[in-house]
Amino acid sequence: MKIKMIRSKPNFCLLSTNNSEYNVVLEHASRFVRKVKVSPDVSLGHAKALEKTLAKYPIDRVVCKTYSAPKGSLSFMQDNVFLGSMRKRLIVTFVKNAAINGQYSLNPFNFTNLTS
Repeated sequence: MKIKMIRSKPNFCLLSTNNSEYNVVLEHASRFVRKVKVSPDVSLGHAKALEKTLAKYPIDRVVCKTYSAPKGSLSFMQDNVFLGSMRKRLIVTFVKNAAINGQYSLNPFNFTNLTS
């Protein structure tokens, strides 16, 4: 299993009324994995089931993409939004550009109408 964690810039993930420089320090990170002993009967049942069909593991992926639309434009087109299979759900939100770029006084998760 591969897990990749990318931390946001401090001015993106922190909120403040002044624009002082802050820094986020991760002092500890843990991953807990459970280990179980599988009984021989269960293991044999899995082997028999895998002889008949392939194992299917559902994977839910969340992909966040950011696009900038010019201010005042009436339409916006972006090529290659979907690579691979079509997604089940698509959520389109609007956020002020200054909030995404890390202004401490703006919340980047405050999705607004922005008079669209």
